[in-house]
Amino acid sequence: MRQMSQKKKQRVFAKFIEPEYHRVFHLIDANLGCDEELARAMTQDVMELAWKQLGQLQETDTAWPWLARIAENEIRKYRRARGITNQEPYEAVSHAPAGSTEPEQETIAHDSPEMGGPAPLDRRFMEPRAKEPPRRKRLKRIVAILTAAVFLICACVALSIAIFGQKAISGYQSILGLEKEEPQEDLLEQTSSTTDLEITDEKEIADAAEFVDNTLYMPTYLPEGFVFEKLIVSKTNDDLMAAEFIFKNGDRSLEIIESLAIDEENPRINTFANGELLRLEDRVLYVSESAVSDEVAIDVITEDVLCTIWGDGLTREEGIKIGKGMKLYHEQFSRWPRRNDSAAIK
Repeated sequence: MRQMSQKKKQRVFAKFIEPEYHRVFHLIDANLGCDEELARAMTQDVMELAWKQLGQLQETDTAWPWLARIAENEIRKYRRARGITNQEPYEAVSHAPAGSTEPEQETIAHDSPEMGGPAPLDRRFMEPRAKEPPRRKRLKRIVAILTAAVFLICACVALSIAIFGQKAISGYQSILGLEKEEPQEDLLEQTSSTTDLEITDEKEIADAAEFVDNTLYMPTYLPEGFVFEKLIVSKTNDDLMAAEFIFKNGDRSLEIIESLAIDEENPRINTFANGELLRLEDRVLYVSESAVSDEVAIDVITEDVLCTIWGDGLTREEGIKIGKGMKLYHEQFSRWPRRNDSAAIK
């Protein structure tokens, strides 16, 4: 990663990144449908990520493809976190170079929130020594909201029972269709909740697998130089489970997101471009390429898992090899290769 002074970073951002602000919004809006408020919020998030990762921009001539790739990754994470697996293939909007005189660019330049355009860019994240908020997964935000809602419902139920006693219990039993003699604890257990487990030590992989009832799929192959950074597994009390692996190779990231409970009758996938379908004996691989960069994404579908694999600089051959090697966790797993370590997974 290139080191920049604060002033130089601001100049590069203002000259090469910020002029693409409206294009990022329309790229996101085209993929999310009619939710313009969400598109505006995600556009702001993408610009903040671009500011944080600006040192990774190798050539200013590739600013737009680099920025669009960040936006595509955020859209993909948003869809996967919400289990959206039935979208039609992505069709890229105009990707003309910055400064183009295309009519579309003239229209975008005059957009406003009232006309269906983005809100003005909030530049506070560019201020020196500003404390930037941590980058939260949108899935985490939903979990936090659900948790707060569960707590509020439980508090209301407890308060009404304390005030009205048996009448309140009978009323809740009638509403939920419960038997009258069913204990109060069973009533509260009807509310869905999500529990997360995050590990940063590969020695704890067994704990993560047990946490999701031994349904965890894991890669048995990693491209050279990538090492394990962390794993986040989630599950709900209605048996929906998910996992996210993150591996690092210097400034490069490799991510694998798994949905461990899928629609078996219609396991359609979400992708950004037309791609190639590879049918294997026990799984299907869908290989797609980004419309604005050389990035590839691999969707893997088995009988009980749907996962997406992508990473910075990931090649088609590496992605397919990872997809073919995704297997259920087994106790014989030793470790992934470490930095400067040529050992393979046992």
